Amino acid sequence: MTTFYNFLRPALNGQSDQSVVSPEKSESSAVAPVPHPWESAAVKRVNMRDYGFEQSGVHRGDASALDNLLRQIMNGRLIDENANLEQQQKHQAQIGEQIAELEKECEGVLFQQKQIEEVEIPRAQAELQRLDEELHQIRLDDSQGKYAQKDTLNRFALWKYGIAAVAGLVYIVFFYTSAVYSGMIRNVGAEIESGDSTANASTLFATVFVKGAFSVFDFHWIAPVLLLMFAFLLDYIWDHATGKARYFWMVVAVLMVLFLDALIAYKIEEQGQYFKTLMGLDQADHRWYTSADFWIVLMMGFVATLIWGVLVYAFKAELGKTDARKIVNLEIAHRNTMKAAADNFIYDLKGKINELGAQLAKMYVSIKHLRVQQRSLKVSLSELEKSVTDFYDGWLAYLNSRGNCETIKGQCEAVLTTFSTIHFRESRSYASSAEESSTIARD
Repeated sequence: MTTFYNFLRPALNGQSDQSVVSPEKSESSAVAPVPHPWESAAVKRVNMRDYGFEQSGVHRGDASALDNLLRQIMNGRLIDENANLEQQQKHQAQIGEQIAELEKECEGVLFQQKQIEEVEIPRAQAELQRLDEELHQIRLDDSQGKYAQKDTLNRFALWKYGIAAVAGLVYIVFFYTSAVYSGMIRNVGAEIESGDSTANASTLFATVFVKGAFSVFDFHWIAPVLLLMFAFLLDYIWDHATGKARYFWMVVAVLMVLFLDALIAYKIEEQGQYFKTLMGLDQADHRWYTSADFWIVLMMGFVATLIWGVLVYAFKAELGKTDARKIVNLEIAHRNTMKAAADNFIYDLKGKINELGAQLAKMYVSIKHLRVQQRSLKVSLSELEKSVTDFYDGWLAYLNSRGNCETIKGQCEAVLTTFSTIHFRESRSYASSAEESSTIARD
């Protein structure tokens, strides 16, 4: 853009590609001093109204002749006899100041563009490259297991403990519901007397796991809840108690679970022995503590409760560890957010460059038009407009004096309207746009 502006500057300054004549050569070849443009034979100073009346008569009101004469006024070949030289010089100086100010502001806009293109955009692109490298390194470290420390979450172990704890929970609910029903509620004698074909207590599992326990609603449904509470109590004591108190209360809780399981096992063994007595299979020297069934039932409840408590503790401990996968995902998401912000920033910068380019082009057009106006106008724009108006009044006065010239007057009116639109309204528009461009550049 800077090169374009440097290329355009000679044209804006009104210079051509012709070589400049040296002062010595100019002085030696001079014949006479150059007169002021107003004093040149090519420039006429006239009374615009009278001259318009005269020329309208000469050309019989021809619209094309009117257009040619208006252009001569615009180019400074026809000047009103009352035109002010001092006002003309002041007007030329004002245009020069506007051009100088616009050129200075063009340089400021060019500097902004250069700053964005050579500093801000490369810096944002370097930030994007750095974020891409960090994302690659994070994924590489994750694949090599560098985020998996000793205290990080092991998802396989978490699922393993979770599934085992759920399975243990199902077992404890079924076991204690059926065992308490079988040992404390079930009436084996009544089942035998009623001829129930499903009545069987001859084997251990037939004594412990009874289908009827799940079809009767009684207090035996509360038994699993009580044992689960003891399992949670073990976990709570281990987490909150310290020193010798931890082991003391752990032993107390374990003994309480053992006592409850022993009562259930004793009642089940007693129920089995009663069934054998009814069936004539009783042993005279039988002792409950010598029965293998008692100890098996005790272990099926007591050991299962302890193991389930350990599984719950292990699951909770694994769940409380640091999730390395979550950390990796958060790091990646954070850098992706920063990348999106950098992309948006670069997009905004490119949009800013386009805005500055449009502003610069507008300022170039304004400078070019001011240059043309500075070269062509011999008086101010307002005085030119007044001269055109006076000239056309004289022109129209002749046509009115002839009569029956409505067609010619319509053609002349169209020429005046077109000329005023091009030279006066657009000139004011360019002046306004130049002033607006200056304001924007300063902001």
